[in-house]
Parts: sequence; C-alpha cells; structure tokens
Amino acid sequence: DEMDRLAEKISQRLAETAEEKKLLTLLKDYRLLKRLFALELTGDDYEIVTERKEELDPGNMIKRFLELNGAKRVRDIRFSHLEEVESLFEKALEFYRGARARDVNMLQNIETHLRANSAKKAIVITGGFHAAPFQEFFLSRGYHYALISPKLTSVDEGGHAAYLESILQSRETLQGSY
Repeated sequence: DEMDRLAEKISQRLAETAEEKKLLTLLKDYRLLKRLFALELTGDDYEIVTERKEELDPGNMIKRFLELNGAKRVRDIRFSHLEEVESLFEKALEFYRGARARDVNMLQNIETHLRANSAKKAIVITGGFHAAPFQEFFLSRGYHYALISPKLTSVDEGGHAAYLESILQSRETLQGSY
C-alpha cells in the first residue's frame, strides 16, 4: 500500500496537463482491469470496480482510449472481440460476487461451529481477498485473531495456473463445500 501511495503521488506530481492526468487514470484503470481478468483483485480493488463498473466496462475503456488519442499521437488500435471481452468482464464480476457471498456463508459456518462445539480457539485459513471481511467479522464479535500474510515476490506460472484451476472449479464441485 505504501508503494502504491508513493507511486500515485509521484505520478500526480509529474502529470501536469489534463491530458496527462487522463492518461494516468486510464493506465491505472487498465491495470485494475488486468487484475480483474486474472482474478487477482484485492477486496479494495473489487470495491473500486463495483463503484466504477460503468466507467471500467471494456467498451467504455476503449472509448476513453480513442478520445485521448484524438491527436493521433499513436496509431489507433483496432479493437476486436469486444462482445467476448465484455462477457468475460461480467463473468469475472460474477466470480467476485460469488466470493463475497462465500464470505458470508463461511463466517456463519465458523461461528456456528464455534458455538456448537463450545470451542475457544479456531484456525481459519483463507485467501487474501477474504482477509478484510474476516477481520471485520472477528472484530465486531470480539474475537481475538491473528492475520498472517505471506509476502509474495513473484508468482511462477505453475503456481498461478494451479491457483486459477482451483478457483474455477465447476459449481457442482463447489456446492456444499463451504
């Protein structure tokens, strides 16, 4: 987060004209969409995407790019397969809506299990996307918790492929698993 804030401050300081600032915003939005399509959003990223869904829609992103290139500084890119890209955009959003719904179910199951077993302690392992909702839940209920986050410096292709394969399992496989 600190690096992101610093990069944002530097970018804003270097961008002087309105056009440069629009270009920076477009680049930042492109990177956000890239993370969305790779299913690598954080919870904060997802909130931004849902708040700015229309603006981040691939068709609107293309319009924004073409408007910025009105002076023809770069060769116009021909955008094809827009329908398929917009369909993927909606499917990625649906995936994240499902992840948020799973948060609610998982948290209810944790509390039910703790009460049913009169448990005083539990270990819960989730992915980073779920960290904030779990933290809010534990704090609001007065539970003590520790959040451990590994520092990932790179994701090798094998690990990334295994991750995607595991989260994109068919709905039949996932039913009843949380």
